Amino acid sequence: MSIETEYDKLVGLIYEAALEPERWQAVLLGFSDWFGAAGTTLWVHDFASRGVHTELGGESFRFVRFDPAYLASYADYYTLTNVWTENEALLREGAVVTSSMLYDDNRLPETEYFGDWLRPQNLFYSLGGIVAKNGTLAVKLAALRAKYKGPYTNEDLSWYARLLPHLKRACELNQRLAGERLAFENQQTVNGTAQAVSGLCILGLSANGRLIYVNQRGESWLREGNCLTLHHGGLHALDADKDAVLQAALRNAVSSRKPQHLNLGAGNGYAHCCLTVIPAPSLGNPLLHEQQVALIVLIAANAQQRVATARQLIELFGLTAAEARFARALAQGEDVDTYANAEGLKKSTVRSHLKTAMEKTGTNSQRDLLRLVLSVPAIRDKANM
Repeated sequence: MSIETEYDKLVGLIYEAALEPERWQAVLLGFSDWFGAAGTTLWVHDFASRGVHTELGGESFRFVRFDPAYLASYADYYTLTNVWTENEALLREGAVVTSSMLYDDNRLPETEYFGDWLRPQNLFYSLGGIVAKNGTLAVKLAALRAKYKGPYTNEDLSWYARLLPHLKRACELNQRLAGERLAFENQQTVNGTAQAVSGLCILGLSANGRLIYVNQRGESWLREGNCLTLHHGGLHALDADKDAVLQAALRNAVSSRKPQHLNLGAGNGYAHCCLTVIPAPSLGNPLLHEQQVALIVLIAANAQQRVATARQLIELFGLTAAEARFARALAQGEDVDTYANAEGLKKSTVRSHLKTAMEKTGTNSQRDLLRLVLSVPAIRDKANM
């Protein structure tokens, strides 16, 4: 199997984890294997306190091949002694760094962090990146390995840099879904940190479409008349024809237990009113059951249009994984130059992807390909990711 095929496989795992967080274990295992790491962790670091951030109530760490007791001790104390987090200037969003860039390898054995935490685990080198950053909070993914494995290389940095945009998109979607789940457990938290991260309007509906929960952004959206309104307590689109589409999507989400994605067109000051309707994560949850929440509606603000999945584009038009990823990026506003730079590809390679994608889809221009991809309704479920 070629290295590019392996890379495509890892990217595919990342996007599967975007919708099913339990699949992060597979991502972290793949990441560890790719970079020859003893273990890999994904967590939220607070630069203000130098601690592990747990306000959202989720796991402090996602990890593979680490002793949980050591990660617990890290969260409790050793995060404060971690010399690799002292240079915040280098730890900016989108940055990929090695531990050797953050602290002198020759001085590391003199530190408490090494003597009490790294050395007992036979760890010395780290490869890490700031997947996303919001104020003092940063989502970090790091791979650690033993000294005998040698320091991480420029090639390792290059591969991680290619993976980083995909990791960021997956974590952003996780934040949206996590914020939605926590809405029914802790509304104050959702209306604070989670909402600030996701930028989504969040609505909770009964099985017959009646509004039960709405966050602050959702209240503003409804109040301003952005495509949607309430009528006798039920959620409706302002346009009658689009309302029929919305009601059908709500019914389908209840009956099929699968997410529904739809674009209701232009809103008040927004290019698109794009919705994702998701069956409630667990109808067995006592609080959800008590409130009779059956559906969650996520509304993407600021013209964040839903785009068909890479799997859909592969199956519909016979695109390769690389061509499908570029077509999706094109539909999300990227061009050849920015995509090539973000992915670490030659511009000629990306232009080749564009040419082949146009041939396979029967389109004659980049604009026509863009319109075609945007016309495909994005359906994300276990059978089609």
